[in-house]
Amino acid sequence: MVARPRLLVPLPATKRVFSAKDCKLSRLIEICQILEVDLNDVFERAARVQDTITHLPRKTEAALAADPSLMNFFVLLRDNIPQDQIARRFNLSDADMFRLGRKLEALDLAEVMETGKIRLTAETPMRFRRDGPLMSVVQQINERFVAQILMAPQDDQTKFVALTRRMLPDSAAKVTAELQALHTLIAGLARQDQLLAPSGDLVACKLTAAWGTVDYTEILEVRAPKGP
Repeated sequence: MVARPRLLVPLPATKRVFSAKDCKLSRLIEICQILEVDLNDVFERAARVQDTITHLPRKTEAALAADPSLMNFFVLLRDNIPQDQIARRFNLSDADMFRLGRKLEALDLAEVMETGKIRLTAETPMRFRRDGPLMSVVQQINERFVAQILMAPQDDQTKFVALTRRMLPDSAAKVTAELQALHTLIAGLARQDQLLAPSGDLVACKLTAAWGTVDYTEILEVRAPKGP
């Protein structure tokens, strides 16, 4: 006797779930019911998963640093910006998109599909080396982001905070620990949202924070006045 399948999902739909890493909550509930697994246990286990941080090879970082447009294109793809939207925003032709995709493919960062779609080969969170060739590019991106937020209206979704306080080293260390906890919280919330919501419902959010002892004599300049 041939067992009847308990979940009828076409093969193309199954492939889309795995390739996009996007499963609808209703489908996930159905799978859990068939496997007799508690959905809360799945979420709890997912919350314990730590993001794997990867570094690009130095040679790859150098190649991206030498081609800022390619680096920016790579960042946009990693942020799941639709390729047609990228093409419209930057007035790129199909040939332009193909050439950019092939450049990423040559660096083992992407694969250009027969349909023209560019599939990134690595989706894990990425960290660039502090002493690497890309740090100047990363610095520029963060400076532009801070300037954008500084000029934007402040609301529930946007906040700019800058302050200087004198405190004991152990108090400063506590703030450092709180920032690390905030980083962990953001990563956990994002991971849960990516499990629960379709990719199209997610919005890109960015936090740029700098905390440490400051010597204003090193970052400010006072020139002697001219004239009498």
